[in-house]
Amino acid sequence: MWVYLFFLIIGSTISLLVVLKIERLLRHKAFTLTPFLVLVVAFFLYSISLPISRIFFRSTNIKSDDEFILLNSLAFLGVIIGLYLFYKIKDFKPTAYNYKKDLVENTNTLIIFLVISLLFAFQLYKIFRNLDWNFAAFFMPYGYEAQLGNGKEMSSAESTIEIVLIAAVNVGFSLAQKNKKKVLKFFTCLIGILFAVIMLIRGSRNIAGMMMAPIAYSFFLGKEFSIRKLVLGILLIYFSVYAIGVVRSVGFAKISNIEYSYQMFDPNTQEFGTGASVFSTWYESRDRQHSYFGYTYFITPFVNLIPINLWPERPQGPAIQMSMDYYGVKNVIDLPYGLGFSPLVEAVMNFGYIGIMPVFFLFTIILCRYYLYLYRQYNAWSLACAGFLIPIVLNWNRIDFATCFKIYMIFHVSAYLFSLLYTRRIRI
Repeated sequence: MWVYLFFLIIGSTISLLVVLKIERLLRHKAFTLTPFLVLVVAFFLYSISLPISRIFFRSTNIKSDDEFILLNSLAFLGVIIGLYLFYKIKDFKPTAYNYKKDLVENTNTLIIFLVISLLFAFQLYKIFRNLDWNFAAFFMPYGYEAQLGNGKEMSSAESTIEIVLIAAVNVGFSLAQKNKKKVLKFFTCLIGILFAVIMLIRGSRNIAGMMMAPIAYSFFLGKEFSIRKLVLGILLIYFSVYAIGVVRSVGFAKISNIEYSYQMFDPNTQEFGTGASVFSTWYESRDRQHSYFGYTYFITPFVNLIPINLWPERPQGPAIQMSMDYYGVKNVIDLPYGLGFSPLVEAVMNFGYIGIMPVFFLFTIILCRYYLYLYRQYNAWSLACAGFLIPIVLNWNRIDFATCFKIYMIFHVSAYLFSLLYTRRIRI
């Protein structure tokens, strides 16, 4: 475990140095908030929980540990090589842009206010409807709606509205940020923060992060920060995610009843331990030898775009199917909770152990190349889409590729439509 921990630290250091070289191509002298940086930090946080748990918390070693360590090391090598080649290949080198460049010629502020207000009101209606209009239940633990028998049969349209609202707010914030419209900037930021806080209280930390990450990207665009601030930020994220996870399990209403102990701080029992726990579950499963031969990367993402209302018997993605097999249910509505997922497991499911490095290498190259494309567009749509890559990279460590693809496509299309609606003319 000590060797693995040492490898993670060395690998992360090398990756950050390569990211810093990419930043210099963008004419930045220090780190900025980009998907490159988030990819490395997220991989490090989701990987380091296992060795910390085994070394410092004396948790029990299990049979899958050695295999997880080996495959995770191969995956990290794929990320490092992908980042390095993105930096070295001449065609991939980006061109720095002038941040004073005008984004649009006009902004329909009234339309933005109206659209965001309606979508936000619908979200409040949906939340309290699922709580049977019991406002005191707002602070109950995550999953309380399911105990009431609500929220499971939510239509595809209702579940999509959350992503649509996130797109509406973030495109509006990007316009306000670049056009220096203070009232609009305050309004979009306020709605974004309120929505994120509400989602956190209800335990939907993922949706809260999806809202705030693109806003943070637009706000910090081009702003540099030192390695000291980076380390402090990583520590803040690590402990914040842990604290949110603890409160999520008991609810804000019962936060005073939490019994503190040394073992409750074991990182492998919280969010960043998802990868190791999912891998161990898959390792012990009967379906371990099954191979999809790329099906979950090239077919499932497009099948997953079809609403379940139109295709009730639509095949589930690997993450949901694995959870259904684990709990022994045949209908996704009967699924009590999801286990989460791991990109390691998905890569092995498709191509075996030999596919680990190529999958992570290609993901890194495609992510970097696509971000470069968005960076060069430099308009409200591209800024929002670039910022939304941050939560997608984070989610790739905990849900399957098809779900990440679906979420991003909903945001991508919604952001494009809102950019047209919010402006009279925009360069796309």
